[in-house]
Amino acid sequence: ERPVQVAYTTYDGQKYQLHLLNLADTQTELLTDSVRSPAWSPDAVGLLYYREAGFNQTDPGLWVFNMVQGKAYPLNQGTSFQELAWSPFRTYIASTQPEGDLSRLILWDMNRNQAIPGPLGSHPAWSPDGQRLAYRTCDATGWHINIIPVTGAIFDPSRVQTLTNGDD
Repeated sequence: ERPVQVAYTTYDGQKYQLHLLNLADTQTELLTDSVRSPAWSPDAVGLLYYREAGFNQTDPGLWVFNMVQGKAYPLNQGTSFQELAWSPFRTYIASTQPEGDLSRLILWDMNRNQAIPGPLGSHPAWSPDGQRLAYRTCDATGWHINIIPVTGAIFDPSRVQTLTNGDD
């Protein structure tokens, strides 16, 4: 049985490093270098992350490390991911990409390898049923936490719900 682990990154002044912390014995393990934004798959078998350019001549983009096989696989070669959240059914990945000084939510359809742009926002998090995405956004009145419905691979901006106002 696999141990219960926390995935996290550190920065050594030159590159980010992905570590695993075993919660049973508090031992840490360096998994790989030049990666950011780790996110566990719902079944904790896959560890999704963004690989930066320049690591052992591998392509930048989204990668998944299969914990059972002990091997990493590229998912796509996008180059500007900021945050990652895997949907509960492993069909979509919510991420953010820079847009000027702001960030835009992006929904990656894993079956079609297609990116669907969403509203401006950051820090995406899926609802347990995979039908809504919570995110942080900012407008002239301050920071907010919103929820947007996701049907298939489509954001529904007409049904955005603001949950908080001014949550600095």
